[in-house]
Amino acid sequence: MGMQSFLTWGATFTIMSHANLFSSLCSILIVALRLATMKPVTKYEIIGSIVALLGCVVTTFDPSAEKSNDEDNDIQFGNLLSFFSSIFATVYILKG
Repeated sequence: MGMQSFLTWGATFTIMSHANLFSSLCSILIVALRLATMKPVTKYEIIGSIVALLGCVVTTFDPSAEKSNDEDNDIQFGNLLSFFSSIFATVYILKG
């Protein structure tokens, strides 16, 4: 339930493509968890995670990113909420 709630809440503040991007970082979070717990990770998983994170940084700081509805235009807050959705999804995947 937390996954969809944060994704929906985040999407009200940010651009839909940002919401989808930040809510689907489960694989990167799993790689980070595996690194933190000293479990084996391939170099390709690390390289892929770095590329994905760099893409997120570029997307996050895109100066031309605007919503068509300026009422709820807090893109960084929406990105953060969408990222929380990813955390819940990662826990769901790991526990499932």
